[in-house]
Amino acid sequence: MTLPLSTLSAFVLLCLAVSTSAERATCSITRYGNLTMFNGETEKVELLCKYRLADLTCDNYDIKVTPGSSVDGRRENRFSAETVWVSITKMSNGRKWIGRTATNLLKEAQANSAVWEDKEGDLPLDVAGFDPQRKAAVLERRGVFTITFSNGGDNDGVKVICVSPNRNLAPGVYPNSLCGDGSSRGTLTDRRHELYGYNSDDNSNHAVTILHDALDKADIIQSGRCQTITKDFQACGAQKKALAARLCGPIFTSRPLARCLIADKDDVSEFDICMTSVCGNDARACRSFKRDVLKKCPDHAEEFAELVC
Repeated sequence: MTLPLSTLSAFVLLCLAVSTSAERATCSITRYGNLTMFNGETEKVELLCKYRLADLTCDNYDIKVTPGSSVDGRRENRFSAETVWVSITKMSNGRKWIGRTATNLLKEAQANSAVWEDKEGDLPLDVAGFDPQRKAAVLERRGVFTITFSNGGDNDGVKVICVSPNRNLAPGVYPNSLCGDGSSRGTLTDRRHELYGYNSDDNSNHAVTILHDALDKADIIQSGRCQTITKDFQACGAQKKALAARLCGPIFTSRPLARCLIADKDDVSEFDICMTSVCGNDARACRSFKRDVLKKCPDHAEEFAELVC
């Protein structure tokens, strides 16, 4: 039987697409938090502070990618990726490349600009600089992996590509990293059910689950206010952590609520007070928080009725 040309062409294109997909693993998050995981699933991520995006082995390289986000209550697009830390270790000899880049380093960057700083280690890479064609800070071992960070447009951000077919994504199974391990195991839905039960309501959605797990990751070194809120959150008991994320998380994850409670750039004060109310059974902090909500966001006061002082 002879297939029509159109059917044959479609079959060839499908085979090419499957082949290309099998040859590489790609995960990315745009500067405003649109996440595409290794398994192709997409999520909206609204996180403050540093979080583990990817944790994988690509050929002979152990790779960890950790962006850091900023929040600004004065802007419509409140969360944006401002920096990214990358750790690469060649497992056969232990040589490392560790460094970071940030949006301010990319603004005036030209070809071969030194856009990576705080570098440690002596692991050689094919590319470790600014690529004017991609308008991105790039780390690359050709034929193995590419990591890029760009911030020129809304769809720019952090992208991790493992080209080598010899890879292990298992270390990054969610919640170890947002990119996951490329399979359906450990999905956000499973984790949401684990934290909030199968009948969890809209206030216990994926965004709150992601926030809970990011704040609870103790192996990421935070700084400033982020160090304070993550330390306080991690000291909270397991049940209270889940409650604190569900009650206080919408301060970040609900845009209408954030507009009236996040007053300035990187303002986490109301979230911190709310979390202290839950984790520390702090009646004074609780009353202060409820007064602030009633004053700044009267239409949202009922959302915190479960918070009893």
